Amino acid sequence: MATIMASRCALNYDFPEVECLFTYGSPRVGWPNYVKSLKICHYRWQNNNDIVTRVPLRLMNYRHDGTLIYIRHDGSIDDSAKVQLWNRFKDRMKGMWGGLKQGKVDNFSDHAMTEYIKHIENW
Repeated sequence: MATIMASRCALNYDFPEVECLFTYGSPRVGWPNYVKSLKICHYRWQNNNDIVTRVPLRLMNYRHDGTLIYIRHDGSIDDSAKVQLWNRFKDRMKGMWGGLKQGKVDNFSDHAMTEYIKHIENW
């Protein structure tokens, strides 16, 4: 969905002027040149271990677009410009362990929009 919206906003001149795009739990958008071609304000939300945000694989040369807003395992939100990879990795491990203790697979339960809404409302 993020790819479709980013393309429509960036390339379709009949589309009403869009000030900014917000995506929640979206997969990687496309190849580096495509991502660079998107000239739109874009904030992408990622809830801890949401598996959808990690496909298609970076190994396949897919990239994200936009500024990351990361929801930590405890529901707090990191909206700093650059979330450090090591800190995100540690946070994902905490989220995975917490999910297992609750009988959940964190990678899938974190993709639920109800989880995004809950954390954003609490923010």
